[in-house]
Amino acid sequence: MARVVSPWLLAVATVAAACGSHPPPQRIPDPPKEGKFVAPMRAAITPLFEQEILRGGMVVALIDGTAVDYVGFGEGVGDAAPGADDVFEIGSVSKVFTALLLADAAARGAVTLDTPVIQLLPFGVRFPERDGVRPTLEQLATHRAGLPPLPDNLDPTAPDPYAHYGEAELYAYLEHAELLFTPGTAYSYSNLGAGILGHVLARTLGTSYADAVTTRILEPLGLHHTWTEVPAAEQARIVPGHTAGGAAAGPWTFDVLAGAGAWRSTARDMATLVRAALDATGGKDGPLAEVLRTSFVPMADAGGDGDGMKVALGWHVTGAGVVWHNGMTGGYASFVGFDPETGRGVVILGSAASPLVTRLGIGAFDVFAGGDLDLDLRLVELPAADLDRLVGAYRLGDGQQLRVERSGKGLALVLGDEEVRLFPRSATEFLIMELEASVTFVVEDDVVRGFVLNLPDGQVPAERVPDDSVTAPPPAPPPAAPVPGGAP
Repeated sequence: MARVVSPWLLAVATVAAACGSHPPPQRIPDPPKEGKFVAPMRAAITPLFEQEILRGGMVVALIDGTAVDYVGFGEGVGDAAPGADDVFEIGSVSKVFTALLLADAAARGAVTLDTPVIQLLPFGVRFPERDGVRPTLEQLATHRAGLPPLPDNLDPTAPDPYAHYGEAELYAYLEHAELLFTPGTAYSYSNLGAGILGHVLARTLGTSYADAVTTRILEPLGLHHTWTEVPAAEQARIVPGHTAGGAAAGPWTFDVLAGAGAWRSTARDMATLVRAALDATGGKDGPLAEVLRTSFVPMADAGGDGDGMKVALGWHVTGAGVVWHNGMTGGYASFVGFDPETGRGVVILGSAASPLVTRLGIGAFDVFAGGDLDLDLRLVELPAADLDRLVGAYRLGDGQQLRVERSGKGLALVLGDEEVRLFPRSATEFLIMELEASVTFVVEDDVVRGFVLNLPDGQVPAERVPDDSVTAPPPAPPPAAPVPGGAP
């Protein structure tokens, strides 16, 4: 039986509506749920910024299948933490694009991996060989050509070391260049080699290096916010760079060696690259899928210290199968890596030139496996008296004089206008984050006698001297600018 609506009720409802009755409240949607790896990464990284171990800003992209979480730390553009679309220099991660350009050119038949480098240079330009073996394009991409890290006519201590190094300088260097070993017989990381690879590929393709990578690699992969020169409309999103100690650092620009480290990008674009790589390794068809798969194949040992590290075309592959590359310029550090087995990856872009970025990137895969991100810093907080007794003047073996001074909750090593911070691990041992080095103070009979600077390639002793023996030190040389890279 049909229900009859009372005319009286209808009239009341009509009047109520006209007088502003309110619809039922709408439920506000919950914020997007963070992936399960965000919390442990945030817990590991936040204290590093709070203690000023890391400076500037950082954005981390955590890729888990098709899901991507972006987490910002520190200061980006303005006071806000950087986000997925802010722009950073990516340094030697650029080598990945250079190697992809090689793989694409080989797939199209423009070159082969075994093409000798000399064949792609102008007539009359010399290129070194050794024991009758000529370096190939593949050997440039895998750091097995025998070239040194940098040419001897490039000054790595300059504020913008690659800016004025062009074809004329490169060809002048090649006139007397010598290889460190027979090509193909060993591994030696070379920014020079990657730069030459980008140069000769661009010559062969009849265009500029930047245009070649953009049209053949970036556009097919959908990386629309990756540039060697950031457009004017996008420059407001560039996160300012810093040294590892927090001082402002200017941008790096490149000429003929652009293939070694010229690109700027965003965490979103780099996460897009990782997802494309994971799709390719998972057997999915997509833009450049076969080119990507080619670039991940391990080709030779890298490092030689028994850790199982291999080198592929532009990438490195750990013994556990993680594919990765890192980068560093004068004011930025970066890491991109992924695990084809688990379908997970990480991107870290930082606006300070800290080697800790690579350790965080490698450590992220421990988090993916259910473990902790342990940087093994083991820092402690010392009483003021323990720090104060180490403050004073010291002299290196070559006569250089420097000072140890208080800095925050630790110390600083000061030479002229330059300083590096020392973070305490004990009353006598301090870490130098910028250099992946340490300082051990020598104390005998409760008297500070000096210290030993422990560097990756050796030790440098210094003796304690009376404060009044330290005259005004000579002007400090410019700090050694990191070359793009840092891979093993």
